[in-house]
Amino acid sequence: MSLFNELFLCHADLMSSVSKVVIVAFVFAAVIFVTNCCVTFPGRLDSLLSVIRYAPPPTNPVISTTVCCYGDEYTTLCRHCYENHYTRCSCCDALLHENDAYHLDGYDYCSECYHDEVDKCRNIHDYGYKPDPVFYGNSKRFFGVELEIDGAGKDSDNADELLAIGNRDLVSIYIKGDGSLDDGMEIVTHPMSLDWHKDFCWEEIMKKAVSMGYRLHQTSTCGLHIHVNRNSLGDTHDEQ
Repeated sequence: MSLFNELFLCHADLMSSVSKVVIVAFVFAAVIFVTNCCVTFPGRLDSLLSVIRYAPPPTNPVISTTVCCYGDEYTTLCRHCYENHYTRCSCCDALLHENDAYHLDGYDYCSECYHDEVDKCRNIHDYGYKPDPVFYGNSKRFFGVELEIDGAGKDSDNADELLAIGNRDLVSIYIKGDGSLDDGMEIVTHPMSLDWHKDFCWEEIMKKAVSMGYRLHQTSTCGLHIHVNRNSLGDTHDEQ
């Protein structure tokens, strides 16, 4: 080995040893410094660590967008779609697509509510029509009468004339269709006491119906149904 190579290797070994000594000395000094800080200023290290641990996130701008839902639990809609293609039932508040909505007197309805509203406006209601009862008279026992008349048609003009008599003073009767009749309709009263029925204009209604061509007992289709409130028959189920 040449003298130059030997000198080079010695120099490399020396530099490696010096580097190790420097690193060890630096680490030793750092440990002493931190130890002294902890002893002399015990709060500073905790403060430093807390700053590092709870450093705030970068202050980059965050864009927040709020999306309002205009639908219901089954349909999610944006504002544009809701205002341009959807509406709500004026009666039950159901969400409706514009193609499924029914319109009456400037209001939107679902199918069920629409037919209910239309039925309320008719003078001859569907058979299933049942308004909230109005009780007339002062009694514990009330009677509701269903009187079927047949033979002169399920005619709106005839129904109007009978309603005008029966509801002259109070809304006491309404008229429904009945599939068991050939060509007639059914007169229905709100619940009335027996005394109220006795004073009611039954005779006038019957005379008008007969003059129109309606019959009751002379048919094989008509019947007279009388309903009574259950609680008037007793307090318990067995008594009733």
